[in-house]
Amino acid sequence: MGGWGFSHRAALGVSALVCTLGPVSGVGQEAPDHHGMDQATHQALTSLSAPLRSWQPTSGQPLEEMPVLKSEDGQLNATLNPAPRLLDLSGSPASSVVYDENFTGPTLMVKPGDTLRVRLANDSGQVTNIHYHGMHVSPRGRGDNVFRMMETGSTYDSVIKIPKDHETGLFWYHAHMHGNTDPQIFGGMRGLLVVGDIVRRHLPERFQGIEERLFSINDVYVKDGTVEDEAPSPADSTLLMNGQLQPTWTMQPGETQLLRFANTGSDRYYRLKLPGFRFTVIAEDGSPVWRVEREDALVLPPGKRFEVLVTATEAGTFPLRTTRYVQQEDSFGINPAATLGTVVVEGERVKELAPLKRLKGPMSEDLSRVKAVRTRTFVFGLRAKGKNYGRINGKFFTVGEASVRPRLRTVERWVLKNPRKKNKENNSQHPFHIHVNDFQVVEVNGKKFKATGQQDIVTIPIGGEVVIKQLFEDFKGKFVFHCHILGHEDGGMMQSVQVVN
Repeated sequence: MGGWGFSHRAALGVSALVCTLGPVSGVGQEAPDHHGMDQATHQALTSLSAPLRSWQPTSGQPLEEMPVLKSEDGQLNATLNPAPRLLDLSGSPASSVVYDENFTGPTLMVKPGDTLRVRLANDSGQVTNIHYHGMHVSPRGRGDNVFRMMETGSTYDSVIKIPKDHETGLFWYHAHMHGNTDPQIFGGMRGLLVVGDIVRRHLPERFQGIEERLFSINDVYVKDGTVEDEAPSPADSTLLMNGQLQPTWTMQPGETQLLRFANTGSDRYYRLKLPGFRFTVIAEDGSPVWRVEREDALVLPPGKRFEVLVTATEAGTFPLRTTRYVQQEDSFGINPAATLGTVVVEGERVKELAPLKRLKGPMSEDLSRVKAVRTRTFVFGLRAKGKNYGRINGKFFTVGEASVRPRLRTVERWVLKNPRKKNKENNSQHPFHIHVNDFQVVEVNGKKFKATGQQDIVTIPIGGEVVIKQLFEDFKGKFVFHCHILGHEDGGMMQSVQVVN
C-alpha cells in the first residue's frame, strides 16, 4: 500500500528527447498495462548511487524553503524536468527521480487572473503527467487534465488559466499518472503552488508584514543511496520537512508568524502539535475560512493543507511533533510519533498582536441551505491486495468510463461511506478528494457538521460516512475523484466525473 508496499515496476521503451507538444488521451482510451521505469533510467539511478554510503541525514539544520518562481505581468512560465538526479537530501547524498535539484520541486507563485504555463520535459524513464491539486481551473485539453499521458523522452505543455476570482491560498502540483502516482510522488515529483497574497487580501492591517513559512511535509525511504518508491512500514520511513530532517526556525517572544503546512506525501497521515502554541486556522485546502477557530492539533491526510497563525508567548525551544496516529486498524497502519522540526523562540520581545477574530474579503459560498438537485452514494473499500484492490461502489477505475455526469451550475449531495470489514487489513481511513471543485461537509456519521469553509479533502472514518455538498461551477469536462492514499488510488479507488451542460 502506498509508500509501504504497493509499487509497479516494469519496462517501457526509451525515445529520444524531442520538443513536441504531447497528445491528450481521449475518452475510451485504455490504461497502459505498465508505467514502470525504463532500464536506462534505472541504470542511471544505480550509477548515481553506486559510490554512496548509507544515507546519513543531518538533523537540526536551519529551515530552507524551495526555490520560488513568481509570475510577472500576468504570466508564469515554468519548466519541470523530471529526471534521475543526485540530491543533497538533508546533508547526505541520495539519488531519485525529481523535478529539479531538490526533493520537492520549485514553489510556483501566481495571482488570480494569471496564466500559468508549465513545460514538462520528461526524462524520468516513465509515463507521467501533472495535476494542479485544489485549483479551480479547467480540466480539459492542456489544462488540469490528468488523462494526458506524458511519455518519457518527450516534452509537454500545460496552460492553466486561473480565474480572476480564484481563492487565495496554498495548493500544490504533483504527478498523477494512474498506476504510478504513488511511487512518483513518494520519489519526489511534487511542489507547492501559492495563489495570491492571503495576508494582504484576508487579514487585518495589523498582520501585514508578518513572517510567512512554507512547509512541505512527507516521508522518504533510502536504500543503498537510492530513494525507494516504498518503505517496508511506516516506522521504517524518515519524516522530512522541505527535504530536511527536523529543521529549525526562529521566532521572537510575542511574535506572530503564518505557518503554511502541506502534506505532500503519498499515503501517510500526520497529526501536528506544537506544545506551547495554538493554531489559529485561517485557511483549509487553499480556501480561507468563514469562521476562525483555534486548534491544539491539526490532522493532515495526504494532500491536505492548513494555513495557521501562531504566536510565541515565551522564550524557549519547542518541537513541532506528529503524534501517534492510527489510519488503518492493523499494526501496519499505525504511524509512530516523531519530531518534524523545532522552533527556537529567542531575542528581544515584540508587542503581541491582538487575536484574530475574523477574516476580511470575499469567501466561498455556504452551501448548507442550498437545495441539491440529486443525492449520490459512494462506498469506498479495499479487498485482498492485487493489481486492482481498491473499489468505489464495487468497481475499480477504468480510463474512459465516466460513472458520474452532473450538470454544470448545479449542487449535488454526495454520501461517502467506508463500511467496516472483518479483515482488519482492509479497514482504513480514506481521504476523499475531488478535482476542480471544492465541497462543503454537511454531516459526519449522521450528525450535522458546522463547516468553517469549503475544502478539497475530507477523511471518511472507518465504519462511518461523510455527507458533502458541492457546486459544479464554471467548468465542463472530465476529471476524477479518489482516495488520496495514493496506493489505494493506483489500486483502483478512483472514478471519473463528466460535467455536462
